[in-house]
Amino acid sequence: MLPHYCTAGRDIWRAVTYLICWEIMECYLPHRVMRQFMLHKPIPDQRLIGNQGAIHLIDHRSLANNDWELTHRAYIDIWRARRDTVEVGLPCVDTTHASGDYMQWYRPRIVVYISNPCRLSNGFHG
Repeated sequence: MLPHYCTAGRDIWRAVTYLICWEIMECYLPHRVMRQFMLHKPIPDQRLIGNQGAIHLIDHRSLANNDWELTHRAYIDIWRARRDTVEVGLPCVDTTHASGDYMQWYRPRIVVYISNPCRLSNGFHG
């Protein structure tokens, strides 16, 4: 029912890739929203995450005349191969609960803070 321009490229909507606009790049990680589309949320793909620190350290001010196609060649190659990295996703009946394998991966990576609200450092006792 949507116009063609709204559905064009739907084969790559779930590609694990970089979004590139001149000197700016961001990881596109569709696994973060899989449950919103009634799909099983997989354990996160680490292919792109390990390099985020280096990407965010690029100082764009001193690179006004830079050839971004040359500078970002490796990332552009990943973008060009985006159809090879599409997250397939398994249908999920109950999106209110994560799967057991995801929770097993997730639990050791989080810190749960339980505190008494009367002991907040700002002195608020509401």
